[in-house]
This record gives sequence, structure tokens and C-alpha cells, in this order.
Amino acid sequence: MWRIDKIIHRKSLGFIHPNIASMIWVSIFFAYCGLVGQKYSRFKYLLIAFLSLVILNQTQSRTSMYVLITISFIYIVLGKNIDKAMSKNFSWIIYFIPILLTVLSIYVLFTPINNVLNELLSGRIQLYQSFYQEYGIHLLKTSELESAMFDNGYLQALLAKGILFLIELLIVYLYILKSYSVYTVKQWILFIGYFAMGFTETALQHFELILPILMITAINDETLSNHK
Repeated sequence: MWRIDKIIHRKSLGFIHPNIASMIWVSIFFAYCGLVGQKYSRFKYLLIAFLSLVILNQTQSRTSMYVLITISFIYIVLGKNIDKAMSKNFSWIIYFIPILLTVLSIYVLFTPINNVLNELLSGRIQLYQSFYQEYGIHLLKTSELESAMFDNGYLQALLAKGILFLIELLIVYLYILKSYSVYTVKQWILFIGYFAMGFTETALQHFELILPILMITAINDETLSNHK
């Protein structure tokens, strides 16, 4: 494929498209991290980080790779501390992450293009602005953008699905976050990683990515609550 100023070769690893391969690996990564026990945990996170680096380098899904490697690095540094309950002084921050990233995504539509950032995101900012200038923002979906090449879940929801859909999506995620009485550090970081990935991927509507996080968080929420 053509990426800004050069041809790059992406491998789909047996899937229809490289992005599908990377999304499947991300869901495996989330599930794996959620199930890792404390024994030899640093080695296990180092292993999944290495595999992520290899696989996502083949698919050339750079932003997914950055998020997964960052999560792995944090887990390796924190070690067993990631299984502790998250401090209430910081846990509330997670509720603002999807809202903050939505505002930042919309800001990208109106701000002058930063060439460095645009190149880092493979020309996506210029593409998003062209979508906005041609079709605008509407309450309901814009059919012409249903199959458009979006790599930002927040803007895809807004421009392709409409304002109403984006609001509903954010309400659903905020409700999910409020449903759990307590988070471990591990879960807190996984949620933030998922929402961060939505800024550079269409991750928000890939429920196979958040499902492992929800299942693991639900199990641990009950366990931690019972130990209070």
C-alpha cells in the first residue's frame, strides 16, 4: 500500500486484511494479560511484548504496536503491583479518558495540520479533514462514509454514524466503567489502552477487543469485593 511518500508491504498473516490480523492479535493480547498470574509475570509480559512486536511489525499496524508495547513495559516495571486494587484517588480518571479522546479527535478536524503528526499517523489527519470538509457532521449517519477508510474510532462514530450514535456509544462505555466497584491496576491500564487505541484504530466498535477486559474485570471485581 501507499503510505504518504512510499510503498510499504503489509502482511495479513492468513487473514483477509492486515488490520483484521492485528485486531485479532490485540484481543488475544488483552485476554493473555488479564489471565497472567503473579508467578514469573515479568517474563510472561516480556514474551507477549516480543510476540506483539513481531506480529504487528508484519502487519505494519504501528499504532497498535505502540500501545501494546507500552502496556507490556508498564506491566514489567510494576511487576506484582499491577494486581493490587487501584487507588480511588486515581481510578476516577478512567471515566474521562474516552471523553477526552473524543474532544481531541474533534479538535484534529479544525486545527491546522501538523506535518510531523500527520506523517506519524500515516496521513490520517489530512484524510479526516477532507471527510469533514466534504460531508460535514450530521445527527444521523452519512452513508457516503460508511465504508470510508477511518483509523479513528471516535471520528468514525461521529462522521460516519452521526452525533447521536457517538453520544450513545460514549454513554454505553461510561455505564460499563461505572458498573465495576473496584479496578486492579492491570485492568485500569487495559481500559486506558483500549480507549487510546480507539484514537488511531477503529477499536471502539470491535467488541472482541473489549470483551476479554470486561470478562476479566467482572471476575476480579467480584473477587476483590468478597475480600473486603
